[in-house]
Amino acid sequence: MQNKPSIKVIKEKSMGVSDLLPRYDNETNILEVGNPNIREWPYGVDIDGNIIFDLDKNRKLANFDLLIPMSMWKNKENIIFPKTNKKYDLVFDQSTLKAKSFNLPLSVCSTENNNLVLIRFNEKDRNDEIVKLSDFCVAILSGGTLAGFYIELRV
Repeated sequence: MQNKPSIKVIKEKSMGVSDLLPRYDNETNILEVGNPNIREWPYGVDIDGNIIFDLDKNRKLANFDLLIPMSMWKNKENIIFPKTNKKYDLVFDQSTLKAKSFNLPLSVCSTENNNLVLIRFNEKDRNDEIVKLSDFCVAILSGGTLAGFYIELRV
């Protein structure tokens, strides 16, 4: 049996450099989730060209762009932004960098006013772990793999 492709990550205590802040660009119809601190992003990983992850020299998630326009997001009223206190950075595994591109099931849902967004690229698992990347972005991990994000978007 072949292993399903997955984006392997580890969480690392945040040093405050990588807070990910979301912004929707109405001109390009791209949800940008990034850090205002300027640094190089020598590595990249993508999911079917729909989500592009930019990683710094230490393989930490520095930015990601969702290229699916807001008009295509499914409406889901019961999205609840999870609260957690401790902040982390996500470090992408070497095997993930080597693979670079992943073909994963992708789902994007938002509340009616688009202020809460849920991005998933695997099935919900009761063992999902919530990892705070900033006050407005929370990652979903499932067994050491990146499974999605909750985003609080100021629209």
